[in-house]
Order: sequence, then structure tokens, then C-alpha cells
Amino acid sequence: MSRQETIINIKNKIIENADIYSSQLAGRYYLYIFDNKCFEMYYGTENYLHLTGVGTNLSSSQFYQLAKNGQLQTTQLFFNERYPIKVANKKTTYLANIENFIREDNLIIKNLITTTCTYPYAIVNRDLSILLGIKEETIDNIYIPKSFRVKGNIFNKTIDENVFNIDYILGKKDFASKYDLVFFERNLEYANLDEEIKDKIDDEILHNIKNNKLA
Repeated sequence: MSRQETIINIKNKIIENADIYSSQLAGRYYLYIFDNKCFEMYYGTENYLHLTGVGTNLSSSQFYQLAKNGQLQTTQLFFNERYPIKVANKKTTYLANIENFIREDNLIIKNLITTTCTYPYAIVNRDLSILLGIKEETIDNIYIPKSFRVKGNIFNKTIDENVFNIDYILGKKDFASKYDLVFFERNLEYANLDEEIKDKIDDEILHNIKNNKLA
């Protein structure tokens, strides 16, 4: 495949994955619970660009809107030492699986240190093939997706005591006051959670009245 064909392929994958991001993640909050601890995460439209690995002179909002509407052009992308085309090609291929970070039995890594950044949390799948690095926003202790990694030695830069099973992944829309959607649950033992965590969860879920697992 020629370089231009690769760029076209990357652009097409960005557009396809923007549709997944828009329908499954964008504008939604998720509560990740592990080891009787939790953090809240918001998948914003402005975060999508950082996950693709491409360079662009567009703003993150412009990039997302063009990708979502199928209007992104190859001339709006660039690649260099900071944005290698090989890495972007790999990232955009695996990015199709990003919704698995809210639906599957993944792992949480605390305090993941890389050469460029320290992530308070990261989510990694069980076969260690993809990782989502997470940073904290300054408002209301909400975290956002900041880096999407595919394989590599980053997965060896942590210790077992910083790795945890995810017990629950709950979701809510922007306007909801409490988490009322179930995306993943290891068990139904919500009663054993700390009160601070239970205060974030809808009563019907806490009492196992509603198990609104999304498709």
C-alpha cells in the first residue's frame, strides 16, 4: 500500500470510528468501580482527536465534527516524527474497539508512568493489546480519555499491586443526577460498596430492581 493509500485508509477509519464514538461514548459519563474505589469519566467530543494519533491544524472540535459528518479530508491530516503514520494507522485500526472500554471485563491500572506523562488511571483489555490513558479534569474530579496506546512496552511499566479488576461500569446521560445504566457488572453485591460510591448510583440499581444493561 502506498503512503497516499495509507493516508486515505486512516482518514476513512477515523470517520468510521467517529460514528462509533458518537453513538456509544460522546457526551456520556461513566462510573468505573474497582476494589471499592471509583472514578468518573466523561467522553467528550473534543477528546476524540487525541485518540487517533494523527496531526492536524484543525481544532479538536472541528476535527470531530468533520469526522462525524464524513467530511474529513486527507489534506487536513499530517504525519511527522511526533505523529508517525505507522502509529496512526495502527491506532485507528484498533480504535474501532474503543466501546469495549465501557462494556467488557477489563483492568484498571493506577499511576501508570510513561516517558511523557503519568496517568492517574488507565484502562487496559485482558490481552494487553490496547490501553486508554486517563487524565483528570480540574472540574468536579472528572476524568477524560487522553491517550490511546496499542501494545508496546508501556504494558510492562507497572506493578501487580497497581492492577485491579473492574467490578462495575455504570453510565448516565449529561442530565442525569445518578448513574442509572449498567454496562458491566461482576456481581450484584452493590450493598458492599462504600457509601460515597453508593451515593452516585440510582436506587433501583443498588437494590437490583433494574438491570438496564445496554446492547
